[in-house]
Amino acid sequence: MESNIIKECKIDNNGDFKYIQILCTNKKDNNKSKLIIRGTSYFSQHKQIFDDFLTEIKNSKSNELINNYEYKCIGGGNIEINGKMISVYGYSVTFGQADHFKTIEILKKYYPNKTIINM
Repeated sequence: MESNIIKECKIDNNGDFKYIQILCTNKKDNNKSKLIIRGTSYFSQHKQIFDDFLTEIKNSKSNELINNYEYKCIGGGNIEINGKMISVYGYSVTFGQADHFKTIEILKKYYPNKTIINM
């Protein structure tokens, strides 16, 4: 996967907002997959975040990303970033609850100096 094109974590830097987990799977090899998270206060619904991600893929003009991968939203929730603290909680009515522990593992890579908890 062109991992440099799809960032593993793309979220707002502060505030309280919805987020989703997306599983990106190679159509020819199910063992080649990547879990990513997206979150923003710009959208009020989890589905809007997923639709925006799909538009991002389409606009990338990357034949590999467009033709060789499937994208499935496997859950959602909320993230609150307040100073040095990040809280992960909640669920999506549309997609169900994301595995917050997997989200926390991804967030730790991008925010090593923050305390990250599952509420």
